[in-house]
Amino acid sequence: MKKWLILVTVLGVLVLGIVCWGILDWVRTGGPADLIAVMRPEVDLEPLQSGFEAQSQTINALVGSVESQGEQLGDLVETVDNLVELSEATQTPWIIEVPVTVTEVITQVITTTPKPSANTPVPHAPTATSDSVAAARPGISTVSLVFKASDSLNYPNLVAPDYSRQSVFPDVPNGTRPALVAYELPFEDGDYFEDGHGDIDLPQYYYRVMTAGRIMIDQLGVDCTASETKGCAAILINHFGPTAMFRNALVDNGFTIAGRVFDMNSPELTTLAGQALLDHYMGRMTQVADGANCGVISACVQVEWHVVVVGNNTLQVHWTGLYSR
Repeated sequence: MKKWLILVTVLGVLVLGIVCWGILDWVRTGGPADLIAVMRPEVDLEPLQSGFEAQSQTINALVGSVESQGEQLGDLVETVDNLVELSEATQTPWIIEVPVTVTEVITQVITTTPKPSANTPVPHAPTATSDSVAAARPGISTVSLVFKASDSLNYPNLVAPDYSRQSVFPDVPNGTRPALVAYELPFEDGDYFEDGHGDIDLPQYYYRVMTAGRIMIDQLGVDCTASETKGCAAILINHFGPTAMFRNALVDNGFTIAGRVFDMNSPELTTLAGQALLDHYMGRMTQVADGANCGVISACVQVEWHVVVVGNNTLQVHWTGLYSR
């Protein structure tokens, strides 16, 4: 019995030694690290790094796109400002559909902006004419019908005067307009009414233009007083009948020119002659230095104008307006 116990003890010690030696050899050869690697596999970080770089590139591209859109928006504002200036200069309305992107807006604005041709003067550029030292700009004006006789002829209405339509005096052909009136030097050209008061005579088929610091013709309903910036102008036309006489008129510090209207066979031609004279003298008074009666030598800022047609010594039609350069 005792021998058996001793044998078991020896075998136990031997097995324990073998186990301990195996454990020590396992630890020495990196066994725990292999176990950890098995329990927690190594994570590959390269795909994550590549994805981060791709996202960074996308963000940078978005930032660049925003900056580009900002530059395009600045270009759009400048282009639209130029378009507005050109639109006001040419009095051309602009209608632009609103597209989706800023780029499309800029493209559409640029492509719809008119490009001047070799024969088209640039707005506001000085253009010399036979009687003008400044560009013939249109100006703006009101137009009102003051009176029209119930039995008058069917005179077409005047439109707002436009100096660019008649920068030369209408005694010569101009564009689509024929020569309309004569400039008759022997027929009272120059200063008018030295003391301010007098009688205005107007033969049949004649016109008379008056510019002054004060114009008052009671029989025709004309009454205008000039100021340092506003001038007065009256254009009278005797369409038919004997010489018209308007006595005790007031034309103070005034200038006049009169002459024959070449063709007044219709009310349309009569209105056309009045329109041409109005177009011309509104430009003369507001755009030509010392061109008319105003308190400043650089021409009038505004002109109150009257165009009157008479027949048989009776008022037929009377238009008026305020013209601004």
